[in-house]
Amino acid sequence: MAKTTRKSEEAKGTAKPVARRKKPTAAKPAKAKVKAKARAVRRPAVSEPTYEEIAVRAYHIYLRRNGRPGNPEHDWLQAISEIRAERT
Repeated sequence: MAKTTRKSEEAKGTAKPVARRKKPTAAKPAKAKVKAKARAVRRPAVSEPTYEEIAVRAYHIYLRRNGRPGNPEHDWLQAISEIRAERT
């Protein structure tokens, strides 16, 4: 009787599936435990003021000055801080 090989069985379509071994994987390193003190306190996300919101608030600050000359950059920064203070 002729010896059958895996290739000849595959060609005939009579080959049985072969269970394959899984390659050993390296052990995953343990996750570092985070100390309670190091954890940041989660706060709800507060969106930053939009350009339009800042522009309107800066204009209102200008109007509160009765339209007198002032520093528009200062008005802009003050508008940002006021909006942020309202949202927190």
